[in-house]
Amino acid sequence: MNIHDEGNYPWLAAEKMFIREAIASGKVVIGLCLGAQLIADVIGGKVTENPYQEIGWFPIRLSEKARSSPLFSFFPQQPMVFQWHGDTFSVLPDDAKCIAESNACKHQAFIYRKKVFGFQYHMEITPSLIKDLLENCGGEMVPDVYVQTPDELFAHPEYIGQNNQWLTMFLTQLEKMFRKNDL
Repeated sequence: MNIHDEGNYPWLAAEKMFIREAIASGKVVIGLCLGAQLIADVIGGKVTENPYQEIGWFPIRLSEKARSSPLFSFFPQQPMVFQWHGDTFSVLPDDAKCIAESNACKHQAFIYRKKVFGFQYHMEITPSLIKDLLENCGGEMVPDVYVQTPDELFAHPEYIGQNNQWLTMFLTQLEKMFRKNDL
């Protein structure tokens, strides 16, 4: 599905309204993959088909500014993250800052008004989520430059643990900064 599939998935319209209200009320909002694309759409960005479909483990590059932030300082310069997308937030509004890119996708992560975060990739990934994606979306795995095989998706269990650790560290730091009113 993508953010424009409201005809097939009517709940997307309600989800966009919920995101809009959460942002307007000053809440911290985090979106992963489709969630990031929904946020981008709500804040006035544009979501389009990415030049490449990305499925598998690929490195991203965090901007120097992002890496200097306590929220991302623990990430390596090119973290290996899990991707499963064909669309992306291709245009962001001026008050949203792109903080990561990859060879296949120009916009991998953004921050909007200090409290809204969009990640094109999946740090929440687990072996069972990969299995579910393969079962439900495996037809999307058309061989291409940035599409790995099912075996490659499971070849590095250490990547899963590392991504989960980065997500935990990000959320822990985000909570600390929120409590100190540093966002």
